[in-house]
Amino acid sequence: LDPGIGFGKRAKHNLKLLRDLDKLTSLGYPVLLGTSRKRFMGEITNQPDPKERMPATCATSAIGILAGVKIFRVHDV
Repeated sequence: LDPGIGFGKRAKHNLKLLRDLDKLTSLGYPVLLGTSRKRFMGEITNQPDPKERMPATCATSAIGILAGVKIFRVHDV
C-alpha cells in the first residue's frame, strides 16, 4: 500500500499521513513510503534544493520504520 505522500497534497496533509502510518501498517499489508526529496520536506525545512533534503528524508524514513513500513523508495542508497 502506498499512502501517496506528496501527490497533490499540502505539507500538513503529508504530515498527517506520516503521523497515521501505523494505522495503514496495521492492516497487515506491506506499506511503501516514498518521501525521498519530496517538495513538502523542502517547504518545512526551507531547503529548496532537493539534493540537500537528506536529513529530512532520513527522519521520515525513521518514522516509517517505527510505524512498521516495509518498503522505502529513496534516491540515495
